[in-house]
Order: sequence, then structure tokens, then C-alpha cells
Amino acid sequence: MIDWFVVCTRPLKCGMTGRAVLLLMSSVICVSAVQAQEAVSPKRPVESAPAAETEVAETVDKTEVAESERPNVFLLSPRSQPDPMLRYRLWPAVELRKRGNPAALVSRALLLAATVSPETKKQFAESSSEWSDLSLEQLPVEQVQKLLSSYSFALNELRRAENLFGIEYDLHLEGSSATEMLQTLLPELQEMRQLARLLQLQARLAIAQGRWDDAVRDLRVGFRLAEFAGHSTEFMIGRLVGLAISGVMMNVVEEAIEQPDCPNLYWALSGLPSERLFDTKQALEFETVLLALLFDVGDPLPDTPIGANAARVKIARLIENASEGFGVLESDEGQAAGMQLTAGLYVVSATEPSRELLAETKQWAGRVDQLSSSEAVLRASLLKFNRIRDKWLAWLSLPAEFWDDYAEQRQAALDDFESNGDLLFQMMTAFMPSLDAAHNAGLRARQQHHLLLSIEAIRMHAGQTGELPESLELLKPVPAWRDAITGKPFEYTRASLTESVLRRGPRFSGDEESTFQLRLRGTP
Repeated sequence: MIDWFVVCTRPLKCGMTGRAVLLLMSSVICVSAVQAQEAVSPKRPVESAPAAETEVAETVDKTEVAESERPNVFLLSPRSQPDPMLRYRLWPAVELRKRGNPAALVSRALLLAATVSPETKKQFAESSSEWSDLSLEQLPVEQVQKLLSSYSFALNELRRAENLFGIEYDLHLEGSSATEMLQTLLPELQEMRQLARLLQLQARLAIAQGRWDDAVRDLRVGFRLAEFAGHSTEFMIGRLVGLAISGVMMNVVEEAIEQPDCPNLYWALSGLPSERLFDTKQALEFETVLLALLFDVGDPLPDTPIGANAARVKIARLIENASEGFGVLESDEGQAAGMQLTAGLYVVSATEPSRELLAETKQWAGRVDQLSSSEAVLRASLLKFNRIRDKWLAWLSLPAEFWDDYAEQRQAALDDFESNGDLLFQMMTAFMPSLDAAHNAGLRARQQHHLLLSIEAIRMHAGQTGELPESLELLKPVPAWRDAITGKPFEYTRASLTESVLRRGPRFSGDEESTFQLRLRGTP
């Protein structure tokens, strides 16, 4: 149902990866971002409709599903809520949570996983992808068990960390420069994704064998691992890895609820803390703080001129910081001279536009001639940067339910990212993460979470009534959740007592997996 992607550059850096400055000595900087991506979810076969499936095809027709959409078929078994209601939990119970720090145990799990033999690592790399494409019935149980046994010590350490909630993974970056922070390597985040795949495989095996307590515990540990990855660092890369791990776990839940004997997981899913697992706002805000440190724009310049020499030094330093952040300059004897030359060329090209911009401000109207060319360029560049950063943060504060409705206005406000040809300004904004990409990653995770909850609500309704609900509004005893992307209820049409169609908002342009055929098995 969901394909989850995350940047997988090796080794991961907390700042920008894959970008290069192609031309520093011109008035325009060109930056390209290349992100290697990897799908991590098992594939769902799309059932075809001919012959024996004629009735299904007719149902799809009646509910006006476009032929090109080819809905995925979701086989559901009626299942009432468990007794007690929180019999199954995907998040630790309140009384089990402890203040201890899970960092040491997660680190031990990473270390123990790294100590398995090269042959075992190779087998896991080759087999895990192949096995993820197999249905639960097709899993080679003995081979899976043997492989998992090689990682048993690592997985046991993760289980020990399950109930520890005092996440503290201090990298001691307080004394580091912004450039050093941006270039911090975080290989442990990449390895956490490998641990997530092990938990995914172990949970799928437990589901295939009907060991629901074990499967739910593996998923619970996986969601805790996702939280740890997402919050062990404030950098956006941590949030993205956390989202990817959450997506892996939700894919397993999706696969589980199609099994005939799967307990209803509505309340288990409801207990997941969305704000901890899926929210990216805090990390996005931190990226702008880091950017302000990188370009030394935190403290405003005084209201009086600072002089040409001080302005030239500051411009050269800003360009040097950007170059180091991109990782394209090495320290050598000619670097200082090169920065000064670049700064000089920049001032020559940007002086007049900078004076015009400052003359329009209340602060410098009528006295812009007091500024040297270098200072005019410096102040104008910082003004433009602060304006676009404030726009960026302001639109980030907009609640999710308004995101799509105001997409056009938001894009217009942020067009300066692409349209401004100023060298220093382009270097600054090149470090800002994509607002829409990060925000939408969190929304897609919430949407999958809410869709699974809605399907489990439908299963619970069928467990009580023996049939699918006539509409989502008539669900009982629990409600369906809203589509996190559209902010509206999921679209739902019942074709018969046992078949219906469920639609979600598209995750991206051209999304072909937005429609699902729900087919009810017989009541237990």
C-alpha cells in the first residue's frame, strides 16, 4: 500500500548531502541535490478481475472507480475489539515506562549486529529484499529463523530498551562550528534502518506462525526504534530515518490485518504518539537555527555603518562558510586569498541592486549613501535572507489542514528560493531543506496511520454486525479517522454487504495506489 523512501547516502551527514558548488567565481551558484532512495515495504499484489472475478469487476464499475486506478484488493476478516481493549499495544503501557536512557542499549544492538559474520551480512542483504516480496505463506520459515538467530543478541538489546523513555544521545556539538555540525557523520542512523529490517522480518515470521503477542512486541520495539532515530538528534536526517522506520512497521501492520486470525489493532494503533513519530516541524525549525549560525545572521548588524573593511571580511567569511558546508574547499594557503577575490567580484556585481533594495527600507531610506559598496551588499544579502527565512518559518506554522488549500499562496511566497540570482543569497538558501518535501513526508506517515485505523474500525463494525458499514459516518462502535493529507474523511462507497471501495487523497502527483477494494470474509 505504501512505498517508503529515505535518503540513504553512506555515510549519512546531518547537513546537506550530494550537493556541489559548480561555480563559485560567478554571480550565480548552481547546486544540484542527488538523493539515492530505496523502497522498504513489501509489495502488495494487485488482483486481476477476469473470469472468477467478474463480480468484483462489476462492483468496481458500480462504484465509479476509474479503470486506470486498478484498486488493490484488501481481504478483511470481521474482528471485534479485544478484551480487555488494550490487550495488544504498539506503544508501551504507561506503567511500564521508565526514565532510563535507551541510547546505550541501541548502541549495543548496533555493535552486536555489526559483529555477525560477513557471510551472514551478505545473506541478509540478499535475502531480506527477496523475502519482503513474498507473501507470509511463502516465507521460508527455517531459513528465516536461522538468519534471525544470528542477530538474536542485537535484537535482545533492542527489547531491553523498549520501555526506556529518557532519550538522550548527546553528540557534544555545542562547541562545534555550524560547518562542523553540518558535516557530522551519522552512520548509526543508517544502521538503525538495518535493525528495523530485522524487526520487520521477525514480526512477519511471527505473524505467519500466528504468534500475535510476539509480532505485536516486535512492532512495538520497532516504533520505539523509530522514535529513538527521530529524536536522538535535532537534524532533519534523523526525522527522515525515523519516518522510514515507522513506515516499515506500519507496512507490517497492514499485512497483518489481512490475516484471517489477526486481532483487531484499532486501539493499539490509536495509542501511537503521532506527534513523536510523524512530526517534522521541530527539526525543520532547528535547520533554520543551524543555518543562521552557519552564516552568522543571528545578531543583527548595528544601525550605524560598520565600514568597508569589516563588511568585506564578513562577506568573505560567509562565502567561505558556505563553501566549507558544501565540502568543496580544502584548507590551503590560497583559500583566504580566493575568498577575498570571490567577495570582491560579488560586491562589484551586486552593488547597485543592493543599494536599491536598502533604499526601500525604513532603516536606510535617505541615507544608503553612507554605506560602502561592500556594506550595502552585505546588508542587502542578509536582509533578503532574513525575509525568505521568515516566510519559510511562517508558512511552516500553518496547520496541516490548511496546507493544500493554500499551496499556491505558499509557493508564491517562497518563489525567491528559485528566482533570486544573488550569489550569496543562493548559497544561503541552498542549505535550507525542502519545506514541502519534509512536511509531506510527515503527512504521508499520518495518512497511512489514519488509514489503518479506519480499516480496523471497519473490521470492528463488521465484527459486531456481520457486514461492512453503509458509510463511514455510520461506523460503530469507534470512528474512522480523517485523511491526514486532505483533512477530510476518506472516501468510502459500499457496493454490497461484503464489498466496498475506500479512497485516500493522492500522496503525490500521479499516485496510482489511492483506491482500495475492501472485501469481507465470512464472520468467525
